[in-house]
Amino acid sequence: MKASIWKWLILVVVTAWSVALVTPPKKKVKLGLDLQGGTSYTLEIDDSQGLEGSVSDARDRALEVVRNRVDSMGVAEPIIYPDGDRRIVVQIPGMKAEDRERASANIRKAAYLEFRMVHPKNDELVKNLFTDRKVPQGYEIVSLPSRPDGNYWTRKGLPPSEAERAALREFEGKPGYDLLLEKETIEGKDYFRPYYVSRKAELTGGSLKSANVDYQQFGQKAV
Repeated sequence: MKASIWKWLILVVVTAWSVALVTPPKKKVKLGLDLQGGTSYTLEIDDSQGLEGSVSDARDRALEVVRNRVDSMGVAEPIIYPDGDRRIVVQIPGMKAEDRERASANIRKAAYLEFRMVHPKNDELVKNLFTDRKVPQGYEIVSLPSRPDGNYWTRKGLPPSEAERAALREFEGKPGYDLLLEKETIEGKDYFRPYYVSRKAELTGGSLKSANVDYQQFGQKAV
């Protein structure tokens, strides 16, 4: 009798294991370049005209710029990482051939620094956006009572395309000002705070000898 019970128990375990092996996972499996194709770029720091600081510092600054540019293209699950002190590797799985030239030009173009003034009534304007529940397409309003600002926007789905970013700058537009977003990453999730910023640059990178990114008390970036 005991032997029969053990036989049935072993049969149940083997059957359950077999079902688990052939059942597809609920979550979508991420496919790399070798499985779904795509594009890979390798960028290298050019220090032929000298650098402010070390090569690795320049690489870290460039890494942040490249990440922002790739995100602005609206691609899903890009892979971006440093390769030694001088190189940055960018892998974009699933990118179509017709989009590769645009991506290459966007990643390789020179970066520039501008300082532009925030609208003098920015706090009031932004407060009205949240009070009136106004939010651009592709975003939604969330409240974080533990944060100083309280209300934020979060992105639904993929990062915005170039066309969506252009429309965002004009959202609830004020003459002479663009609507820009400051990103804060809280517990692994990105939140955005809107600011109305003048289109006129008060100061450019050409007036500076050096610039470094630091972080304030609540994780906001500061130059």
